[in-house]
Amino acid sequence: MINKRIEKYAIYSKSFRGAPDGWHNIRACNFLVGENSTGKSSFLQLIEILDSREHLVLMDISGIVDGLDSPSDICSRISGSQEVTVGFLVKDTMSTKEPSEKRYYGRMATYKIKKGELVMDKLTILSGNRLLRMKRIRGDIPHRHELFFYDEGITHVLNAKNLEKIHFSSSRFKKTFDEDHDDEDGMAVWFEAMRAAISKNPIKRGMNFYVNLPPLNCLHYGPMRAKTRRLYHGGMTKFSSSGEHIAYVLRDSLDKHKALSDSIEKFGKESGLFDRISISSIKTKVKDKPFALQVEKGEVAFYVDELGYGVGQILPIISDIAFTAGNNGLSIQQPELHLHPRAQAALGDVFVEATNAGAALVVETHSDFIIDRFRMKFKGEDGQARAQIIYFDKSEEGKNTASEIELLRDGTMGEVPDGFRSFFLKESIEKLEALL
Repeated sequence: MINKRIEKYAIYSKSFRGAPDGWHNIRACNFLVGENSTGKSSFLQLIEILDSREHLVLMDISGIVDGLDSPSDICSRISGSQEVTVGFLVKDTMSTKEPSEKRYYGRMATYKIKKGELVMDKLTILSGNRLLRMKRIRGDIPHRHELFFYDEGITHVLNAKNLEKIHFSSSRFKKTFDEDHDDEDGMAVWFEAMRAAISKNPIKRGMNFYVNLPPLNCLHYGPMRAKTRRLYHGGMTKFSSSGEHIAYVLRDSLDKHKALSDSIEKFGKESGLFDRISISSIKTKVKDKPFALQVEKGEVAFYVDELGYGVGQILPIISDIAFTAGNNGLSIQQPELHLHPRAQAALGDVFVEATNAGAALVVETHSDFIIDRFRMKFKGEDGQARAQIIYFDKSEEGKNTASEIELLRDGTMGEVPDGFRSFFLKESIEKLEALL
C-alpha cells in the first residue's frame, strides 16, 4: 500500500531529462541513492510533474517545475530525442462503493518538439477497464476506444508495460473532427477532441478520463531549507519548498495539536538537537505582532537561529511530516544536510512512523545512517506499507539506470545490484578521508 488511497503506483518516462527510461514502482517509502548525474533529481522532477494539477488536469508538462520551461530543459540531451513521453498507472485500494474494475487508472502522454515548442502528439488514458487513445494526424486528433485487462496474476509494472505497448502501437483510429485544427490551438483542441471522442462512444456510462486528485499529493522540499530568523511577523499559509512557512504553521498549531508538539519533541530529544520548541509573541503597539521561535535545550532557552543550521534545516521536514502524515506525501532532497549521525539516525525513526501512518515518502539521500535506522525500525513491525531503495547508476553504455531494492520486514534487502554496496563503501571511505 502506498497511502490510504493507493495500493500500487508506477511512473514512466522516456527521454525525460536525465531520468532512467522505463517504468518504476513507487512504494510507501522510497530512498533514492546513487552518485551525482545519475538521474535522481530528474526522477524527483518527474514525480513532481505527474503529481501536479497542471499535468493531471491541464496535461501540461512545461513550466510546472522551476527551470523546466523549454523543450531543451525537458527532452533528454543525452539521447538527443525530439520527443518525450511520461506516464503513470495507479491501482486504488479496494472500495466497497465501486466495482473492482474501477480501481485502475493511468495515463501516457507523448510530446514532440514542433516550431520550438513541446506539443501533445499522442495520448492514452485509462479509466477502469476502458482506454481512450488519441493522436495528432494532419489537422485531426483521431481517437480509438479499447478495453484494458489488468491482470492480477502479474506484477503492477508488467501491467504498466502492457499499457505502454498499447500507447506506442499502430492501430486504426476513427476521425474525430469534421474540420482541420492547427497545432497552434494548443491543449484546448485536445480537450475538445476528448469530449467529442467520449460522446461518440456507445458505452458512455461510468466513463471518467479526468484525474483531479494527485496520486501522492506531495509536498516537495528542495535540498536547502531557508535560514531561520530571529523574528517573524505577518502570516504565510502557502507551502514553501524551502520551509519558510513552518514558523507560521507552528505559531498557529503547536499549542492546539498535542500530537504535533509531541512528535517534534520526541525527535528533538532522540536526535540530541533540542528538548522543546515554543513560540513567544513580542509585545508591541503594532497590531501585527512579531513572534520568535524558541528552542529549549537542557534548562536553557535559545532563539532558533542561535543553534546553527541543523535545527533550522530539519524542523520544517519533521513538522510537516507530523502535521500532514496520511494526507500528504513528501518529496525530500538531502534531509541529512547539517545533521550529525545521531540526528540522521533519529530521522530514520521519523520516516518509519510516517510510512506506517500512511504518508508516502520519496527521499533523496546519501546518508546510510538514515537508511540503516529505517531498516532496523521497519524490521518486525506489522503493516502493509512497503519500502525500497531506488539505486541510480550508469550502464556500460553511459545511460542512467535505476534498480529497485525492496526493504523487507525481516530487516533484509531484496536483490541488490553489484554497484550498490560499492557505492556506500566509497561514501564511507570518503567520509573517513575527510576526517584525516
